[in-house]
Amino acid sequence: EVLAELVRSYPDLAWEVDAENRSIIHIAVLHRHAAIFNLINEIRTIRNFVVTYEDDDQNNLLHCAAKLAPPSQLNLVSGAAFQMMHELRWYEVSH
Repeated sequence: EVLAELVRSYPDLAWEVDAENRSIIHIAVLHRHAAIFNLINEIRTIRNFVVTYEDDDQNNLLHCAAKLAPPSQLNLVSGAAFQMMHELRWYEVSH
């Protein structure tokens, strides 16, 4: 939500890049902020540029989305899934 509001209020932020030539939208996608896709569709003037723009490693937005999620996010999903599986097994055994 904060990113969306920033880009709506200051559209020039979408053109700013970091040391690796990644825009704020690329970084948000790398960190799996799902709402970013809605933002890209909402701000059509930025969409065509951001989708095709490549960073220093020649990765565009689709490459960023296809990369493995950061460990912190993987651990959240995997840990919760394993915990639920353990709880379900315990329930099946006890009932």
